Amino acid sequence: EEIHKGYFSVDKNGKLVDSISKTKSEKQDSTDISAYDLIMKNKERLLSFDEPTRFIFSHSALREGWDNPNVFQICTLKHSQAEDNKRQEIGRGLRISVKCRGEDKGTRMDVATLEDDFFDVNTLTVIASESYDSFSKKLQKETVESLSDRPVILTLEALVDRVLTNEKGQQLTFTNQSAVDLIFQFREQAYIDKDDKITDKLVKAIEEDTVELPTELVPFKASVCELMQKIHTTANFQASADGKADNIDISDFKPNANFAKKEFQDLWNKIKIKTVYEVDFSDEELIKNSVSKIDKKLSVKKVIVHITEGEQKKNIDESVLKSGDSMVKTKDITEKADSLLGAVKYDLIGEIAKEARLNRKTVAAILQKIRADTFHQFKVNPESFIKEVSKIINDEKATTLINSIVYSKTDNTYEDKIFTVNNFKGSLNSNILEVKKHVYDYLKTDSKIEREFAKELEIGEVLVYSKLPNDFKIPTPVGNYNPDWAIVFDTDKFKYVYFIAETKGSMESMQLRAIEEKRIDYAKKHFEALGHADIKYDVITTYQDLRDKVML
Repeated sequence: EEIHKGYFSVDKNGKLVDSISKTKSEKQDSTDISAYDLIMKNKERLLSFDEPTRFIFSHSALREGWDNPNVFQICTLKHSQAEDNKRQEIGRGLRISVKCRGEDKGTRMDVATLEDDFFDVNTLTVIASESYDSFSKKLQKETVESLSDRPVILTLEALVDRVLTNEKGQQLTFTNQSAVDLIFQFREQAYIDKDDKITDKLVKAIEEDTVELPTELVPFKASVCELMQKIHTTANFQASADGKADNIDISDFKPNANFAKKEFQDLWNKIKIKTVYEVDFSDEELIKNSVSKIDKKLSVKKVIVHITEGEQKKNIDESVLKSGDSMVKTKDITEKADSLLGAVKYDLIGEIAKEARLNRKTVAAILQKIRADTFHQFKVNPESFIKEVSKIINDEKATTLINSIVYSKTDNTYEDKIFTVNNFKGSLNSNILEVKKHVYDYLKTDSKIEREFAKELEIGEVLVYSKLPNDFKIPTPVGNYNPDWAIVFDTDKFKYVYFIAETKGSMESMQLRAIEEKRIDYAKKHFEALGHADIKYDVITTYQDLRDKVML
């Protein structure tokens, strides 16, 4: 009764019905009134998770009044021939979800928040009639075909004559020689494999900002990396024709019996305690160091405007239209925008204070002391200025705080329910492993490095292990941090029975992104504060590296 309510404007004989009629019993009358009010007057309540009533509504009603970012299922009950209508209906369903509960309520579940889990959460399910089913497959086929013209491997054809543009507006066109040089160097560095496909090593290097390029291309590093990411993304794009395309699709994925093992519970009970940190540092020192680094390092991206004009050819026929050659380009110029400040008002101090997690007074002091020519870059590109200045301040803050931070245990703990995964999806052919020692029956990996490491854990001297849930986060002054692995060894040969690991492609500090390196330093202090001598936290690259760190 709690989930089943309704009202009808027309009865089964086609006659109009007054849902608030007084001719019914008081109970039925009250039920109809509350159902009518809920459905027609309190849509926000109806769409909330706190309201138990389940409902079906016309998809055409998904306009302003019914708009909700967490509607991800379309069931087609009518036969529609108009492709425009179908495209609009699917378009309304392609949305980014919003967190409705907890501390981060209202946060968009976008790539920045979910990272590799983005598509697992933001998936539109179409329960389709035959005509709609064929349409959705056709739409996905069009998407694949539109991507087919993009390069999927790094070849001369993908590079030659391609124009690169850097932050200063300078341009460089790939020649045959510069393309050969790049491909040769990428092969030497194992950034591409024997089939010229981009490897996980290059993807990782781009993420960590450690990509090595021929000297000529160094000033265009950002543009080269963007191109490599597009090639890699296109090569790995797969359209899901139907639900069977994913090998694994579990809506409520829970841990297996390994989670309840005494050995893992002993580890979990030790690390699930939450901590808080306190810092005591000099504002003057942070201001001084930030001003120096901003003046020295700040480089705001200049906005490049590419203008193309054209006109239709005369005396065109059907064949010309089909070939796509009916237009002729008459103008093609590139200009630098002198300023983007325009009429948009920015709370410059407030935005930087928010990103850098500092008070407005400290941010204002930093901005007042930077050079005039440095501050002038704000007019060139305000968004980029805010982003880059915030990043530099965060880097300096992390360096300043690391020696003055103290972590303390609290009475709060992480709950076991964070190990329940919603919408666990993937393919056994790519990113899912079937495992025995993990706390789940399946393990999703983010990279080749993680995949190989997990395989070694399965055959190594390990009793049980877990890839730590995304909600297991350690607070740090530069954002929350989520370690990769919790591992329990099964022999007495090791100094540390328990190990919390972070897997990285390289151990060199200079090859880790500055913020990531600082978060790791803070994590070490967090685990030290927990006070367990048998727990070791460190960064490792391989299983052998792990063994070396835990041996007696």
